[in-house]
Amino acid sequence: MKNSPAMGFIGIGISLISFLYVCWMGWNGNLGLFAIGSLLVSLVTFLYGRGKLPVQIKSKVNQIGKLLFTVAGIMVLLRHPIDTNIFSASADGYSITVKNQAKEAREIEIAISDSDDKIVEIFREKVEPKRQELSKQKTDLTAGKYKFTARTISDDFAFVGGNQLKVISTKGMGQTTQQDEEFYFKAVKSDNDEYTVFVTNAESELVTKGETKGKILTLDSKITFAAASTIYEKDDVVQPAMRQPIYSAIISYIDQVDGQTFLLFAFLAMAIKFVGVLSSAFAWHLLLIGQGIRYNYWQSIVTAFLIGRFIGTFLPSTIGLDFYTTYEAGRYSNKWTRVMTAKVLEKFIGITGLFLGIALTLPFGYEVITNVIDELTKTQENPPENAAQVLAGAILLVTGGVSLVVVTGLVKPKLLQGILGIFQKILPSKIKNITQRFIDAVGAYEGKIGLLLLALVNKFITHFTTAIVYYFTALAIGVVAVSFWPIVFGSNIQILATLLSPTIAGEGAREAFQALLLSKHLGGVPQAVLSASLGFIAAEAATMWGGAFLWTRSNKWRPNSVIIDGQQADFAWLTDDQEPFSLKKILEEQQKTSAK
Repeated sequence: MKNSPAMGFIGIGISLISFLYVCWMGWNGNLGLFAIGSLLVSLVTFLYGRGKLPVQIKSKVNQIGKLLFTVAGIMVLLRHPIDTNIFSASADGYSITVKNQAKEAREIEIAISDSDDKIVEIFREKVEPKRQELSKQKTDLTAGKYKFTARTISDDFAFVGGNQLKVISTKGMGQTTQQDEEFYFKAVKSDNDEYTVFVTNAESELVTKGETKGKILTLDSKITFAAASTIYEKDDVVQPAMRQPIYSAIISYIDQVDGQTFLLFAFLAMAIKFVGVLSSAFAWHLLLIGQGIRYNYWQSIVTAFLIGRFIGTFLPSTIGLDFYTTYEAGRYSNKWTRVMTAKVLEKFIGITGLFLGIALTLPFGYEVITNVIDELTKTQENPPENAAQVLAGAILLVTGGVSLVVVTGLVKPKLLQGILGIFQKILPSKIKNITQRFIDAVGAYEGKIGLLLLALVNKFITHFTTAIVYYFTALAIGVVAVSFWPIVFGSNIQILATLLSPTIAGEGAREAFQALLLSKHLGGVPQAVLSASLGFIAAEAATMWGGAFLWTRSNKWRPNSVIIDGQQADFAWLTDDQEPFSLKKILEEQQKTSAK
């Protein structure tokens, strides 16, 4: 490429402007498709501009670029905004924000609680279907941090009698305290829109029951209830929406939970995530070995993985990780076709490892599916019957089916080829092409079944440990009654959704799916959102120091050892003034591999 300093500096200038715009959007928590486009413009113009600069200037430009990328990556990670239920009150009052996701206005009750979860103030408001700020002036609250919950109020019916009962839900089981004794109820709706209510004690013994007549419920004499008791709908359409950056939310929650507990489980989350990263890197290491390319695992494979994950902070799904590990393996082996073949197979094995995790944990996390169906059908008058069973069956069919196909292909590729031939005429062309690419990739590993299955086991460990991260982050923020298997199953689904989302590093999608899937298991939407974001922080903290290794990758850097077909590589194809990163080279080789 012919040097042209003027054009080089113009390209670098455009790149800097685009990159600063991405940083500004990251600072304000607005990363989305437009930010991805701006980042792509910054990358392309940077590579173009750097290619036009003299050799002696390129190294300085590289270092400045790495510095900006490192600082920006950390900033974007910590500034990502989430919705919480924590706010600060002052002597003049306070303001809170709620989000009504219904299509109509709702009357809600706001309960304010202190750090000991003691309710210190309650009030009612009518909120429109949007984000809405509610302000209170000159309250009795002392200055400090508080939490709040929002519940929708319904007027379906009211109890009559002597002692008051506060009903938590007309759809499931609720609880109350009446004269220091705990009671539970279940309200069952009949065909004529009346309710039969069953009240039991803490030992699940029936205390009383009664039926509604209009909006009045009369129970027998064993226990009576006050007139006009409030009834709350069991839904999450109105949610706390105190928008704040992740770092601020974490600091706020640390004040609400035991500090040592938070640090212990946050550390365990980071540690288990790092185990997953090492496992994934080892699977990549095995696939390269299967192509006759052996790098030093710790010095080359692991550090390349950490760099790729660091770069991926700015990119959707695993694009950053895939591109960088492909680039480094190809650059220092000069065996691009083999590397691309290994990468194709790694993607198949990777998604299969995740699907295996979903299929194997589904029986233990089935209640997650029932909760989601209840949430999605709560506004329907006649929700479909057996919807949870149908959805569970569909999930098992897809995840188990794909896993079976891939495992069959790894062990008996010719059998899979034969099956593909039988169904040649009825399969969609896209599925046939994907399956054929998989068979071609496996064909390059003939006679290496053990290596391929070991790589699959490592990819399973990768995704399973990532799901476990969210169990530990739930414990870190004080959700003590959390169940292991539902969290792992739901988090596996969330991981799949995050991988498929077009957002930068899955931001936004991760929290949304965690809230949909696990809010009932984690004590509410704010806790689900925070545990998801904290899981992201823990995962990135375990690998963010890949930015330090990025600084070591200068033009002169070489791996300690690269064995190709039993021979040590001499790197004769590399020169000190060669481009340290060639996106064009990767795309060209990827296109060649896809065309075969």
